[in-house]
Amino acid sequence: MMEAERAMKDILAWMGKQSGGAHTYLEFQKRMQMARVEHQGSAATTRLLADLAGRFVDAYDGGPLPAGVASDAYGRLTNYVERAVAIEGLSVEAKLEFLNELGSAELAVLEQAVPS
Repeated sequence: MMEAERAMKDILAWMGKQSGGAHTYLEFQKRMQMARVEHQGSAATTRLLADLAGRFVDAYDGGPLPAGVASDAYGRLTNYVERAVAIEGLSVEAKLEFLNELGSAELAVLEQAVPS
C-alpha cells in the first residue's frame, strides 16, 4: 500500500470517530494540509479536500450548524475521502474526473436569501 493511500485510510478511520461538528472540519482541514506536504503525489486531492472542508466552515461563519445539514455534509465529505482512498487504482482520466468533481463540490447547499 502506498504511503499516501495509508495516510488517507488513517484520516478516514479518524473521521469515523468524530462528531462532524465545526471543530471536526477544522481538524480535517489541518490534517489534509499536513498530508499535502507529506505526500506530494496526492497534493491535488488533499488540497481540494482541505478547501472543501474550509469552505463549509466559512459558510457558517461561527453561526449555528443545523444537525441535518452537518450530518449530510459529513456524509458527503466521508464519501469523498473514501473515493480518494480508491483513486490510486483508477486511470488517469478517472482521476482527473474525480479531481474536477471535487474541485466543483460543495458539502452543503446553503439557503439563499429570497428577495421579497
